[in-house]
Amino acid sequence: MIAGGANARVYPLACGVTDLRKVIDELMALLKSSLRQKTASGSAFVFHGQRGNRIKLLFLRSQGFCLYYQALKNGRFP
Repeated sequence: MIAGGANARVYPLACGVTDLRKVIDELMALLKSSLRQKTASGSAFVFHGQRGNRIKLLFLRSQGFCLYYQALKNGRFP
């Protein structure tokens, strides 16, 4: 379970479909180019694939980054 603090923010990126083959460094470069603001510890960023059944969640912690990946067998994420 991801436990964000009271100040945690979740950013569903509105930059469209993301190539989910990207690794942490490439996702961070995408964040820097689209957000234009500093990312705070506890923030989470959501990326979704073209089919809509997979997402990646990049979670920034004080020690570094966590990358979570979720794939649905049936259905799609809204």
